[in-house]
Amino acid sequence: NIDAKTRKKGASKYWPDGIPRIALECWSVVGKKIGWTLDTSTNVDYILYTFDKADCEKYFFFPFQLLRKAFWENGAKWKEKYHIRTQHSKWGRSSWKSTAMFVPVTVVIEAVTRTMEASA
Repeated sequence: NIDAKTRKKGASKYWPDGIPRIALECWSVVGKKIGWTLDTSTNVDYILYTFDKADCEKYFFFPFQLLRKAFWENGAKWKEKYHIRTQHSKWGRSSWKSTAMFVPVTVVIEAVTRTMEASA
């Protein structure tokens, strides 16, 4: 099972250092439903991050359980540095707020690598 996370064209304007940032969701619905990154019942094997080619021609493919563990281990530190952002979403008559951290992909790759080494 692969969960594809696609950023729309223009995402790179939010990358002050030019390094792609990937979303790690804290709340799917603030105060009601925990985000997919932290949810232990998420039925996903891999997360695929893609971007519009104008922003980044690379894609990033993570084993979900390693990504989730790296987020649990580093989330507090990342929250201080990258902050939690709120997004207002609407679908039909429903609206809700979700939150996520947008962390440089290089930082996430290093954390997942450390998690793999520690798990060996």
